[in-house]
Amino acid sequence: MKKILDADDDLTPPDIEGEFTFTITADDPTDAPLPEETSITNSSEYEISDGLYEFGPITYTAPGTYEYTVSESGEVEGVTNDLEASKTVTVVVTDNGDGTLSYEATDTVDDPVTFINTYEVEPTTVTFPVTKDLVVPDELDGPKEWKYTINVAAVNGAPEAETMSGEVNQTTQTITFGEFEYTKPGTYEYTVSETGTIPGVTNDPQAGGKTVTVTVTDNSDGTLTAEATSTTEEPLTFTNKYNVGETTAEFPAKKVLQVPTNLEGPEEWSYTFTVTCEDGVPTADTMSGTVYKNAEGTVDTVTFGEFKYTTPGTYEYTVTEDGTVAGVENDPEPSKTVTVTVVDNGNGTMTATPTSTADNPLEFVNTYSVTPVTATLEVYKRVYATGSTAEKII
Repeated sequence: MKKILDADDDLTPPDIEGEFTFTITADDPTDAPLPEETSITNSSEYEISDGLYEFGPITYTAPGTYEYTVSESGEVEGVTNDLEASKTVTVVVTDNGDGTLSYEATDTVDDPVTFINTYEVEPTTVTFPVTKDLVVPDELDGPKEWKYTINVAAVNGAPEAETMSGEVNQTTQTITFGEFEYTKPGTYEYTVSETGTIPGVTNDPQAGGKTVTVTVTDNSDGTLTAEATSTTEEPLTFTNKYNVGETTAEFPAKKVLQVPTNLEGPEEWSYTFTVTCEDGVPTADTMSGTVYKNAEGTVDTVTFGEFKYTTPGTYEYTVTEDGTVAGVENDPEPSKTVTVTVVDNGNGTMTATPTSTADNPLEFVNTYSVTPVTATLEVYKRVYATGSTAEKII
């Protein structure tokens, strides 16, 4: 008898050697002889050629027609046994008339009784995640809201899921695609791409397409296993980077010279403003300037900047006034602070706001006054005698 395990070419059927038993019985056990072993397995012990097995010899002593039933039993995962588990074999023994017997059987080497079992697999499924990683430097805030669309495209007819696109955003950074269903082993590829534009964000250089590979393996037990290169532990990731362009600021320092209304004040004066800061704080090309009054006119304000900033933060500058003018008392605070606050707008830009502005400048208020002067008045007394023109001074 012959044993055939039928399976599609792309499957990996199990090794079934020794897993099935063939049993021969006689329809008339009182009349039909049997081999010494009436049960054998599909093992090499009983195999006479590839997939062909035989019971031991049967000895016939009389002519006749002998009916046998050959049945198969056994179970292997993934294997469906022949729908006809029992098959009939007929042996016709003839008296040759010369003292010999001959036989003909319906089961021969060239045309054996055949049991055809079928190996099949159940479908399997897989899902895979895609993650959006928006990298924001520690010193930046980044966009408060953002979203991108993730698209999946099957390559060369790979199975598709019901939904092949989805959205990631600031609250949901990972989206899972699937289930994808597979009915046979193989290697399946998907192209995953990202679309979307956020101000200040540079998209992943491979946003146009990254590959997820799903490998489906036949476990040789009627099941398949599907494994994707994108997993929960190591998801396919699109890494976008947020950054900001630099911003600038400038700030004024103003000289206010208070002169009482009944005084003229100095005709000329001059003061120097100097700006200093700690190491690492941005500086301007010019960190000092002069305010003055002279015959050509008056310049009472110096504007410092541009100061360039590349990161948000709070930056402090000390503005100091130097100069002496007769009659003028300088501001009791010769050094004052200007603070520049730089914030990330979340769109790739920053805004720098100083505490000294054109509408409300930092002021050094000096006061003009005069020193009191003391005057001495002389009085003369003139006395004239009556009738005389002579002058007498007493």
